[in-house]
Amino acid sequence: MEIHKPRAAHSWREFAIEIGTIIFGILIALGLEQAVEALHWRGEVAETRRRLSVELGTLMGQAEFRARASICVQRRLDELAAVVDDAARSGRLPALGEPGYPSLFIWGTGAWQSAVGAQVLSHLNHGELRGYSDAYKFIGLVDESNRSEGKVWTTLYGLAGPGRPFDAAEAADSRQAISEARYLDSYMGGMGVRAHQSLDAYGIGFETRRYQKVLSRPIESTTICKPIAGTPPLHYGAAPFRTFVSDARAHPMRPQL
Repeated sequence: MEIHKPRAAHSWREFAIEIGTIIFGILIALGLEQAVEALHWRGEVAETRRRLSVELGTLMGQAEFRARASICVQRRLDELAAVVDDAARSGRLPALGEPGYPSLFIWGTGAWQSAVGAQVLSHLNHGELRGYSDAYKFIGLVDESNRSEGKVWTTLYGLAGPGRPFDAAEAADSRQAISEARYLDSYMGGMGVRAHQSLDAYGIGFETRRYQKVLSRPIESTTICKPIAGTPPLHYGAAPFRTFVSDARAHPMRPQL
C-alpha cells in the first residue's frame, strides 16, 4: 500500500490556505455541535413549559379555590368567636358540633423541582424565569401556611363537645387560635393571588382544563361552608380530618400526564 506523505507548502499563500481549511473545518464541527446542543435544549425547554403548565393549572386552581372559600372561613371564625365570648361571660361552653375546617391541598411542585435540577431554567428568557420563580415562591408560602392551618384548627376543634365549664385562660387560648386562623386564611388567599399575578405579569399561561377541574367542586360542599354539625360529639377531643383515611381510599390518586 502506497502512503502519500503530506505535501509541504511551497509558499506562504499555500500555507495560509491549508491553515484556513483546517480552521474552517474546526469551526464547522463546533457549529454543528452547538446546533445539536441548541436543538436538544429547545426540546427540553418546550417539554418543561408543558409540564409546568400542567402543574400550575392545578396549583392556580387550588389557590383560587382557597381565595373564594375565604368568606366561609371568616364567617365560621365569627361564629366561633361569638361562642367563645358567650362562654367566657357565662363560664360554660355550650354543646357544640364539629365546626368543619378549610380545605387542605397538596401543593405539588415536582415539575418545577425537576426543572431546577435539570438546569433547564438557564435556557428560559429572563421574563419567564422571573415569572415562574415568583409564582412558585408564593406557592411555597401558601403550602407552608396550609400545613400550619391544620394545627390551629385542631385547637379550635377543642370547642366541640357536649358542654363543659370554661375559664378565662381557655377563652384566651381560643381567641388566639381564632386570630391565627384568620391570619393564615387571609395570608394564603393573598399569596395565591400573588402567584397568579406573577404569571400574568410575564405572560405565562397554564393549563385551563386542570384549573377548571379544581374549581368545578362546589365551595358550598366543603365542611367549612356548611352549618356547624347539629349533633355535638359525646366527648371532647374531636379533631379535623377524622374521615381522611376513608376519603383517601374513596378517591385514589390518578397519574398526572
